[in-house]
Amino acid sequence: MTSSEPSETPQKRCLVCGGTPNGSRYGALACLGCIVFFRRAISNANVKNCDNNSNCKIGFETKNCCRSCRLQKCLQVGMNPKAIQHRDLIGPRKPVKVEPETQKSKLHHLLELQRKQWSRNQKHQAQTGSFKKQADSDDVRFVMSLGFQNALSWANHFETFTKLSEDQKALVMSEFGIAFILIEQAFKTAEDTEEGCWILQNDTFLEISDTRNVQGQKRINSEFADFLFKTLSEPIRSLQLDKFECVVLKTMVLLSQSFPSQLYLPRFEENRKNCMKTLMKYELRKFPETGSQRFGEIILLLSSVRCAVKQLYNHTKRSDLFNVNNYDAFTRKYIVT
Repeated sequence: MTSSEPSETPQKRCLVCGGTPNGSRYGALACLGCIVFFRRAISNANVKNCDNNSNCKIGFETKNCCRSCRLQKCLQVGMNPKAIQHRDLIGPRKPVKVEPETQKSKLHHLLELQRKQWSRNQKHQAQTGSFKKQADSDDVRFVMSLGFQNALSWANHFETFTKLSEDQKALVMSEFGIAFILIEQAFKTAEDTEEGCWILQNDTFLEISDTRNVQGQKRINSEFADFLFKTLSEPIRSLQLDKFECVVLKTMVLLSQSFPSQLYLPRFEENRKNCMKTLMKYELRKFPETGSQRFGEIILLLSSVRCAVKQLYNHTKRSDLFNVNNYDAFTRKYIVT
């Protein structure tokens, strides 16, 4: 009879993609592919931004289509970055030369450097009387030069960077300098209560207008400001990123290179791993219940930052405000590669 037939036990599936599960090593049942993906994504801190506004559906057939959405789903189903141990990392193991506590001290030193730099930025704003005026090409030239100077000072706190050749430094700064500038602008914009503008370091702004009603350069610059706001400032505001996390985000961009084939710096790799450990401890201490997920969301911000860097480079070819010819020689040394 039907009542005497044994009921079928539902087959367990990977919570991320629906594949055959391998285990719950990082806190949620997952297949081997998703386990390895999660470990690499968190360890390498290098996941590209989603091109579909983080709306990709992750399944068995589509799991490789978007790394960003796949990592988001890993975090949503309960995979825990804290569960990744140093011994889990792939490849030959090297002795770690920089202790996490040393890295923590360096980050707190950089926190003080950030405070001083922001204080100087405010003095520039006060001297020029630029508060809440729409940015012109002089303002953009000034904040780009100031930003690269501050970014270079930041990078010089890492011995590995100081020992690079000038060409190698220029390669690192071509990405890090722009990222540094955009992160600070995004943080400043996120803290501001006024909507409809992207705020530069000297408190001038790029207006975000309804592009249906504007044309030409105003439309080009408004679309760029809107892209930056949605890509960087909105997630920073949503996370309510604090000043220490801003320090870590800038430092992680410096230490997580996107061009390893051109310049491989193993000491940066060691610093990066220890920086991540410090961030994880900080998040768990500040947010005991949600710290692991918050850590993952901050790591995902790195891909958004790199996407914004590429967008700025593209914008220099279209915009009168950001045209490379407007920059001083110091800035062009790093932005023209």
